[in-house]
Amino acid sequence: MKTLMIDDCSARMKIMFRTFTDMFFAENEEEGLTILKEQNIDVILMDDNLCTDRTGIDIVKDLRLSGNKARIIMFSSDDKRNDYGILAGADDKWNKKDLGKEGWKNDLLAKIEG
Repeated sequence: MKTLMIDDCSARMKIMFRTFTDMFFAENEEEGLTILKEQNIDVILMDDNLCTDRTGIDIVKDLRLSGNKARIIMFSSDDKRNDYGILAGADDKWNKKDLGKEGWKNDLLAKIEG
């Protein structure tokens, strides 16, 4: 299952997620859209708080309006922002605060696999 993480801290995330296979990383919307065009992505982990003028929620809305059917998981440390992502069209949410907690990889893998 090919997974794309769009997160402006992707260098740190690459270390955290190095054991995941078929994982692609983008630090911004432009990189993410390029990967989406080049790869058949099944799941998108979307950071809510990108360091740009657009949020992950904006990108989720646009992906859904364009007909993208990939499973989208909002990825934020703010549960309320994750909820807004669900309203925008994301399929699930995951809290960044869970990174490093016991069992976090299995919990996230379960969400990725749906």
